[in-house]
Amino acid sequence: MEKAVSPFTLIVTLTYSDETQEGRDGARMFAYADVSAFIKRLNSAIRDRCKRHKKPYPGGVRFLAAGEQGDRRGRCHWHLALFSSVDITLYGDFLGYPRQQVGPRRKVRLTDRCDLISEVSDGPNARRLNWSLWPLGFAVLQEADEGGMSYVLSYCLKDQFTHEKSKDTFRETKAENFATGLFRMSKRPAIGERWLDAKAERLAARGAVLPSLALQVPEASGYYVPSGTFREKILWHLHAVNQHVRNLTGRDAPQWSALLSSLGNDADDDTLPPDLEILLDVEKIEVPLETVLAQKAAERSRAVAANEVRGRCGGPFPCDACLHGYSKAKLDRLGLFRVDIEDEIEIARYYVKATGERSTKWPDGWKPRLHPDCEARYTQKAADVFPRSAPRFGS
Repeated sequence: MEKAVSPFTLIVTLTYSDETQEGRDGARMFAYADVSAFIKRLNSAIRDRCKRHKKPYPGGVRFLAAGEQGDRRGRCHWHLALFSSVDITLYGDFLGYPRQQVGPRRKVRLTDRCDLISEVSDGPNARRLNWSLWPLGFAVLQEADEGGMSYVLSYCLKDQFTHEKSKDTFRETKAENFATGLFRMSKRPAIGERWLDAKAERLAARGAVLPSLALQVPEASGYYVPSGTFREKILWHLHAVNQHVRNLTGRDAPQWSALLSSLGNDADDDTLPPDLEILLDVEKIEVPLETVLAQKAAERSRAVAANEVRGRCGGPFPCDACLHGYSKAKLDRLGLFRVDIEDEIEIARYYVKATGERSTKWPDGWKPRLHPDCEARYTQKAADVFPRSAPRFGS
């Protein structure tokens, strides 16, 4: 989600060297201060280049950082996903072995992007680079495809899959007795929140809501179902979209019923689920789910009935059911004439004298309003559909 709104994304693995005391200490324990300093040096390099070229600063680099202890020797290292408005590989100096060289193997300065990017983060095929922005050891750079992103995020779970956090859950017997990972990320705004806000803005512009909370993320397989604060955020967005559509049209937004049904099926009892409390904007009280859904079904039935009345009685001429009882003099006053036909369904058709067209045809730009000669003028149903042109029932 964050990559979809970031022009450049890069996967970086940072390891420690034993050549310095700082590197040896960093390999023994998680020192997040080292990662924080690396991010500051990277942002400072971007800011300095913008000043030299008199360009506006595009903002700081956003990141996900997951610390891991190696399986073989327990050495700490970091997996990062970096999101930026500029190409991060252009900042700092890189030293490494070229892919093709003749003669003794020696480190040289690398500037070509294809020489910097590795296909794997570990093993003999990983390109270990000396990066001036990370003086504590080596760096491995990878493209941020779905596989690389999943690899980084898999280590984020190690910070959560501990014995203390797993207590009284089904995973307690499998949890580790001590933390083997550390997870940090940018928080203002949260990673992925900008994409979620853009998604909500597009829905608001279209005046429609989602049929369910299963979201499709660009370049990601499957669906993403938000949880926690992200779930509340998208639910309130959908509620606002539906209220806006109701204010304009007097009815719910398209797919609103499907959204309510998809969330209502997750209820474990007869009370209103928390998701529907947000969408329907009701107080957190014990409300039977069947009651809320029955009210929505009744609203939809009333809307269908109102559309039928509007289509039958809101035209420029009375409907055929009304015209059938009119005298010839009244038809002349309305500018209509009658043609008797032999049909099992219709016994007569009514045409406009000026154009010869069927009387039920609505002209372009016609706004539905109750005809003064409509037989349903004094009914409650007509008064509900045409409140301005029809008097209230019994008046």
